[in-house]
Amino acid sequence: MISLFASIPWPLVVAVPLAWLLVRSESWNGGWRTRLDLALMAGAGLVGGALLAWVFGPRFSPLYPLTASDFDQYCELVGAYAQLGEATFDSPRSRLAAMLATQFARGLGIVPGLALLSLGSVVTLAAGIFLWARCLHGRTAGLLAVLLLGAVAPVGVLARDVSFYPFIVACSVWAAAGVAATFRFRGVFPALVAGCALGVLLVADVRGLLWAGALLPVGLLGAAWGAVGRWQAGGRVVLLLAPLTLSWWTATWLVPERTPSVAQQSYAYVREGIEQAGAQAAWVDDPAVGGEVPLGFVWGRPEPGELLTTVDFLRRLNGSIPPQVARWVNRPREAGDQIGPWLPILGISLLVGLCGGFRESRRAVALAGTVAPFLAVLYNAANILPQARFLSTSMVVVPLAVGVGLATLVEAPVPCGPRWVLPRGVPGRPLLALGLTALALAGLPPNWLALGASWRENRVGQGEPAETIRAIERGGIDRTSRCTTMLRRDLQRGRSLRTRLYAYPPEP
Repeated sequence: MISLFASIPWPLVVAVPLAWLLVRSESWNGGWRTRLDLALMAGAGLVGGALLAWVFGPRFSPLYPLTASDFDQYCELVGAYAQLGEATFDSPRSRLAAMLATQFARGLGIVPGLALLSLGSVVTLAAGIFLWARCLHGRTAGLLAVLLLGAVAPVGVLARDVSFYPFIVACSVWAAAGVAATFRFRGVFPALVAGCALGVLLVADVRGLLWAGALLPVGLLGAAWGAVGRWQAGGRVVLLLAPLTLSWWTATWLVPERTPSVAQQSYAYVREGIEQAGAQAAWVDDPAVGGEVPLGFVWGRPEPGELLTTVDFLRRLNGSIPPQVARWVNRPREAGDQIGPWLPILGISLLVGLCGGFRESRRAVALAGTVAPFLAVLYNAANILPQARFLSTSMVVVPLAVGVGLATLVEAPVPCGPRWVLPRGVPGRPLLALGLTALALAGLPPNWLALGASWRENRVGQGEPAETIRAIERGGIDRTSRCTTMLRRDLQRGRSLRTRLYAYPPEP
């Protein structure tokens, strides 16, 4: 009996019939109420960020307080801005994220600066997830989605990831939330939010084009569909597009001239996955990817004609991946599978959310249109190179979908029969759903959703930057790089190579 109970996500089952015993509070998930919704969004951001940083983060990175893939590149870029005033070398990483981290790094040091950027990013991410789910269903969905962020390991470790991935994920979430808002709420402000979020996403990273390119048509549809009359529709479309124009001109400064395009980065990403699968010999002779990799389209560069070339190259690149790569990726692993266990729940949650939105077709279209880019990226990551950093950019859709699906079921009309009566205005169902979900995550009692469930692989953190920091503090390093030089300079100036945000384990 205990093993059966531990093998199912019981809150997703128990919360529904129990919630039907409570009178639904009609005022809780009604129209937009600025004071209430902004307060909830701010609170969700702060609480969600704190949970990711100090509750879920240690679970998924137990050996090291910080983690990062390609730490040297982020360290070099932030160090160049903080210590030299400007980056003097080419980097594929986000200049905007580096400039934000530099504001902290100048006074505190490179590593604390990166840690604060990540913490601020996950706070923004949690607030964006709340708004996204709030637009797709209601406040209950938003709070549930924020609470469930840490249930997905690649997302749960983001607060401890001192790279730019937390920043990129936050930007993509806000772009989707803004687009969803154009469907849910009337007026001109949602279109402006969507345009600004898409504009920031496009200059945050060249890979933002993958999300923005798919979300922009959906946002234009929402701006026109959700308007009252032709004049408001035209105004909403203009307000959505105007920030993109500003973003285009800003990109000439924020996106360095030699930044690799999304086509070039995708080629390198696919090549790495194919090399790890041992299928490179057959792939390099494929005419679909033969010849020179195109320069590709980059936001802000005066070659808009490259956009069609980039789209065609990405299509050919995706079709050229040998079948054995997917078989290699999906083989059983000692580390466990971070994707497979979530797929059934993700599919059911999306189906429930879509069915719940049929009563108001705009919500169903908003759900499908904003989730689709993340699912496409998740599919590619799962079948090419399922590393935590790549999964985090797409698996953020899992807590959103589960939150929307669970809230849709919990807040369904009360069936005939006996029910409890709560005072008018008391959101009994949301409180019940949130309480049960929190208990489930804590493992009380043991269940599939618990952070300590047997199927989970909780060690998704990496040895960097801890190994480099320890070597420098001990006075030795087995390699020389710009990063180690800049970290030593921080140490000489009395700045810490560690952050005070998190506790460090005892030295081995």
